[in-house]
Amino acid sequence: MQTLDIDDLFEKMNKEMKGLSEDKKTVKRLRDDLEKKQKKEAELKKQRKLDNIVCLKDIDIKIKKGSFVCIIGKVGSGKSSLLSALIGDLLPVP
Repeated sequence: MQTLDIDDLFEKMNKEMKGLSEDKKTVKRLRDDLEKKQKKEAELKKQRKLDNIVCLKDIDIKIKKGSFVCIIGKVGSGKSSLLSALIGDLLPVP
């Protein structure tokens, strides 16, 4: 029969309890990470809605025949979409 010193027994119990508390911390951290990821996904889904994607809305444009026109803007601002809409290649979204 193996006997353990009382100090050894308390040390073993302490290590096991620390392990459990570390496991609880890990579970809490994983839950927090999952919650943050779900919030980010919800934000991205919200941003992907059609109203947030459509760049060109309610545009009135008048250009005299023979005029020289430049269309400038940032990348992704809708320059090509505007030109495609003008020549009829872009389908309007209701």
